Amino acid sequence: MDYSGRTRRTMGEALMTEGFSREALAFVGGATGTAIMARAVPENAETPPRKRVPPATNRPTRNRTNAATAPDSTVSMTFRLPADLPGRLVQLSAERKVRREAPFSQQDIVAEALREWLATHASCA
Repeated sequence: MDYSGRTRRTMGEALMTEGFSREALAFVGGATGTAIMARAVPENAETPPRKRVPPATNRPTRNRTNAATAPDSTVSMTFRLPADLPGRLVQLSAERKVRREAPFSQQDIVAEALREWLATHASCA
């Protein structure tokens, strides 16, 4: 998008326009929101009614079996690792990428390592 023809304005100037509720100005302004509200919204201004959004009926349901049936799909997980591992993973990933040696993404390297570990230790379960 090209905005070169438009003049830029500060956030304070943008908030001086009408059409913002008191709650919106307080949220954007934070601790100083009351000073901005006093200038931007007259005392007798009404808060516009909130629009009611109907619940989505076409939302796909999440099913735990989807990940097992679709091997290409990924699932986000978060866990902590010892401090020395992330740096080593980044370094190895970069080296493999330069050599064009698969797997080279951090995600693929970790997935392969975890698959090998799970295969080795599957008899323990």
